[in-house]
Amino acid sequence: MKIIQINPCWVEIPPKGWGAIEEVIWNYKVELEKYGHEVEIMMYYDFVTKYESEGKFFDIVHIHVTDQTPYCIDNDIPYYYSLHDIHTFLYSKNSKNYLLTSAAISHSILTFSPSMFLIDTFNESKNKIIYLNHGFSERFFPIEKNMDNIKLLCVSKNLKICENDDNKGYITADKIAKELNLEITFVGDNQDFFDKTEHNFISNNICRNVHKDELVKDFYGKNHILLHMSYVESGQPCLVIMEAMGCGLPIVATHMDDINIDGIEFVDNTVESGVNAVKKIIKNYKKYRDNVLKSSQKYTWQSIVTILNIHYNENLNKKKFLFNKHEIDSNGIPHNSIVIFEEDNLLKVSIYEFDTTYNIKFKDTYKNILREDNISSGNWTGVYINKHQVIFVEINRKDYQSPFIIKCEL
Repeated sequence: MKIIQINPCWVEIPPKGWGAIEEVIWNYKVELEKYGHEVEIMMYYDFVTKYESEGKFFDIVHIHVTDQTPYCIDNDIPYYYSLHDIHTFLYSKNSKNYLLTSAAISHSILTFSPSMFLIDTFNESKNKIIYLNHGFSERFFPIEKNMDNIKLLCVSKNLKICENDDNKGYITADKIAKELNLEITFVGDNQDFFDKTEHNFISNNICRNVHKDELVKDFYGKNHILLHMSYVESGQPCLVIMEAMGCGLPIVATHMDDINIDGIEFVDNTVESGVNAVKKIIKNYKKYRDNVLKSSQKYTWQSIVTILNIHYNENLNKKKFLFNKHEIDSNGIPHNSIVIFEEDNLLKVSIYEFDTTYNIKFKDTYKNILREDNISSGNWTGVYINKHQVIFVEINRKDYQSPFIIKCEL
């Protein structure tokens, strides 16, 4: 299919340094092309100009910035939308930003959000939003390092919410390092913040304009623990945490969603909680590193885009989706793991969950088993059904106390 990803028009794609939305868009393109799709990243005005002259020239259009949705709304162009903007959470429900975002969601085919708290922010539009977390690419990989001198790392870029606002927690991270007498390096295009803040940082290791590839070798590869003491992030977990996980760094981080990931110590935004978490990791460093590497396998861009591709195909093939479960796994990680849809009278159940097997039973109204299968991630099973026929799909997993049952009817 022909897929258009709309460029936010802020930085180049793929980004050499900072550019979180641009990083998401690029990895969508890379992974979707592996499915054989034609994916083009277009500047917004180029998209508008081409649509005005040629009409519809695409199967899917995906928008990542609220301000670029009104043209599609006004011209009845179906679009997918990704909710990246944290300001919709920070501002009131009467703000222009919130109202525009709410309209973008309600007019979309479907909206993807990388955090559950943003979904809750738009409670009135919940039926249009699903959780789709960020990922990391294969260029982020673990590097063995010298353990004689534990070093801390803070990688972020402050949002310009207000003047000198330390929303990424640099000062908290610096105080944690000072309390523990550990070396810390700050990576981020935030020179104005470091120049203007009154806080006296203990570290002179402040790096800006860092290329993504340098992050792996010179920063994730040479430091031992990531500190991410941010008080606001649209991604839960955010891209920096994903990348650090892929490189095998144990992490101390704040969080806004109620999640738990092996290898990460989630804390509140205080020096005391951060200090205690770092001490805990240092004491059992190998265990934390092994756990974070295992956890990272759930967050590859390949697994994330597998889910995205399902929903794109819903639009193209006019599949009827009957069930889309936001599963909370044993680590407390929310994701879309179970999808039930109908296609050409075939009722399908697809599973998208790492390292887990489900037992699926299809039953008629008399509880007779029509089909039973055990399937794992990336696989599906199904039965043919007639119009108005009622089928009960019974889904079970070894850690469920009892199966849950979904009633399906065309």
